[in-house]
Amino acid sequence: MKMTMRKFLSVLFTACMVVNLLSCAVYAADGTQDAGEIPAPVSAGEGASGSVTADVRDSGEGTPGSGAADTEQPEGPEAGEAPDSGEVPVPDGGEAAGMARTAGALTGSGTITVTQPPEDQSVTFALGYTVAFTVVATASNEAAVHYEWHMIYDRVDMSRGEGTLSFTLTGLNPGSYEIYCVLTAEGCESVTSERAALTVDKMDYDGETQGEYSVFAGQTTSNISYLLPRLPISGSAGMEYAITGAYGSGLIASSPSVRQDTNTGDWYLEFSTADRAVNTSEDITLSIQGGDFCNDSFFTLTVTARDTLEIPISITGADTVYDGRPWNGYEGEPVAPGLQPDELAYRYTGRNGTVYPDSADPPVNAGDYTVTVSVNKTGYTGSDSADFSIAKKQVSVTVSNYYISRGSPLPTLDDLNDLIFYGGFLSPDNQDNCLETRAAVRLNVADSSRVGNYPIDYAPEAVLNARGNANYTLAHVPATLFIQSLLTDVLSVNLPSPVIDLINGTVSGTAPADTSSFTFSATVPSGSGWKLYRDEACTQEIADHTLSLAEGRNVFYLWVTFYSYETRTYSVTVTRGAAPSPKPDRPKKDTSSSAVPGVPAEPTVNLTGASLPAGVTQAVLAATPLTPAGLPVAQSGTQGTANPDPQAAAVYSAVAAAPGLNMIGTPLLYNLNLLDQNGNPISSFTGSVTVRIPLPAGLPGTPHVFRYENDGTFTDMGAAVADGFLVFSTTHFSYYVIAGVGDSFTLDTTSYRMPANGKYQIGLKLTGTKAASVKVSSTDDKIAAATKLANENYLVTGKGEGTAWIQFDVYDPKNNLLSHVSVRVDVGNELQPQGDSTRQTSVF
Repeated sequence: MKMTMRKFLSVLFTACMVVNLLSCAVYAADGTQDAGEIPAPVSAGEGASGSVTADVRDSGEGTPGSGAADTEQPEGPEAGEAPDSGEVPVPDGGEAAGMARTAGALTGSGTITVTQPPEDQSVTFALGYTVAFTVVATASNEAAVHYEWHMIYDRVDMSRGEGTLSFTLTGLNPGSYEIYCVLTAEGCESVTSERAALTVDKMDYDGETQGEYSVFAGQTTSNISYLLPRLPISGSAGMEYAITGAYGSGLIASSPSVRQDTNTGDWYLEFSTADRAVNTSEDITLSIQGGDFCNDSFFTLTVTARDTLEIPISITGADTVYDGRPWNGYEGEPVAPGLQPDELAYRYTGRNGTVYPDSADPPVNAGDYTVTVSVNKTGYTGSDSADFSIAKKQVSVTVSNYYISRGSPLPTLDDLNDLIFYGGFLSPDNQDNCLETRAAVRLNVADSSRVGNYPIDYAPEAVLNARGNANYTLAHVPATLFIQSLLTDVLSVNLPSPVIDLINGTVSGTAPADTSSFTFSATVPSGSGWKLYRDEACTQEIADHTLSLAEGRNVFYLWVTFYSYETRTYSVTVTRGAAPSPKPDRPKKDTSSSAVPGVPAEPTVNLTGASLPAGVTQAVLAATPLTPAGLPVAQSGTQGTANPDPQAAAVYSAVAAAPGLNMIGTPLLYNLNLLDQNGNPISSFTGSVTVRIPLPAGLPGTPHVFRYENDGTFTDMGAAVADGFLVFSTTHFSYYVIAGVGDSFTLDTTSYRMPANGKYQIGLKLTGTKAASVKVSSTDDKIAAATKLANENYLVTGKGEGTAWIQFDVYDPKNNLLSHVSVRVDVGNELQPQGDSTRQTSVF
């Protein structure tokens, strides 16, 4: 056994040395070191600052792994003879030459002084443990000190090798060892350190040490085989069980024995019992022999005679969802050693408020329960319990998506309610006997004039009655109303500031004053086509789509067709701007210029009813349209080059903030003045004049004209609409505001793109008195969500990738839907913030 252990340790230690060679210097075949690997000299006192893992080289002479671990070593002690401390010889030849290394020539002789010898250590064996020894030495001539480490076990020098000042050992078996180091340096005699004792103690066994076993009282039991606790270490150097003491005078009928299953490694205690009274007991004590690695221990099995025997039972609970069938409440089969299925009994009770009296029948309805399984066999006991739940089944309330074309009648609520489906009830349950209230569909759009996708939800939602609530939950699934383009719709045109009225069949836009011709284009649905004509009868085609534009209003006709059997004609009005002339060459009382006969292109004035100041022989109206910044603009919207008018900018700001005007969108501002024959302003006149201003195309709501007063207020001029004009009378001239008035809802954008976690603020404006509330929602809060800000606007935050619609629903005081407007929000990690600032205005 000693030789086997010795060989085992030799192989183990040699493996450790080979691994450490990876960081050693490289030696040539003749024992000299590769010059490229020579370490630098260490000055006196250096190298003592810390430990370095040992690098050890095997000499190949009688060392572990050489095949001569138990043979005589050259110039060493005989095998089995302990060498004296400090007397283990240093190998000669190439190995000695390998120890006399230097990075440069050193002169003079020196002495090696050991300032820190290795220290005795004691450790307890454990898997993967390490222990390190350190020697610190210096050479008086400052030569580099080399360390050759030795370990002695069982009077045999087990290893030699070169390394650094620290030496680490891993995984030595329990036993006693001696560690020392031979130190060499160029120009110095070698020195052997003191020996340090290393004691590796066996570890304690921490497994089970006690067990219990029961037999029936009043009868004998033969050939009992009891499975002992598994031992952690087995094999020739491992652990094993052994019987201690003598038996046979009490409950134990004969001498017990132990055996090991060679296939599994399991140990069994085998014994028989005699006929003894109830509660008679006897201990069987076994020694646990620890082997090479553990201290010895004991295991005691207490055998007791009983009138009933307990069988360990185990059961695992399992949940399910209500399906109308009984549920046993556990996974697989209970663990009950030695018992047949009919030797087990089951009981069920309710818990957590579930009423279910103790019963052998498994439950059917949703709730929380406990199942208890117990032994149902004479002479045996044992039971176990497990909790389980039967969850309620989900019933989905759904309605089909609905598709219509723009302008078609909306589906009636009765039609949609007939499409509601309740999916998930189990027979005999259904919506007739499980609902207290049925769901009703709610449409979130007032009419079909705007193309888009609009949610269909429920108001009220369905409510379960007591029967339905026992086993079901409800999930209301929204649907979508898709309002699709007509095949003859005009989707877009390339005019500046276009207004497309699909309901009335009109298209309007503007062109700069200096644009006399324009190539028109339009976008229509896939499969449709379009042509452009000069006349309403569509007989004079403009084949190249080039429009010749005169100043003022120009009218053309757009004919859209889908495979010739579905057609529609749109009037296209293009207004070309005309720059105002503040000092005309020839004053006149009434001027008009028209691309269409009878329709003036700019404001005019009728002086009948007014008395002009003395000396004024002629008068002309100067009408200057202005931007919000106070700059004059042509009717096309192109800014002029004049200096800004600060007063005009102030008027724009005042009208935007004025309460009660209920203006829809952005108003048009004019600076109106009368000029005399010399082009000078006429400061005053008596009586009144009549002004005619062309009605702006696409003006929403009811047209109104407001005059700005010196006190900052605005006077409604009571303008009437006649022949395409706004006509009103005034006693003096000032800034005039033309705007649509009424009940409306305006958003400042149509769509926006943003990355995840991006933010965008949507501005909104309500006018009039009909609107009482605005409800805002998202079609998918996981993609984009909206929250109201203190300034009444809404902040949209991107949540996750995808497309969502932020929906704005306007209601009157009776909760009737007045308008539905949506903003499309696209969210994507690669998207850059970008939006369409086109305003959406809904008039109701």
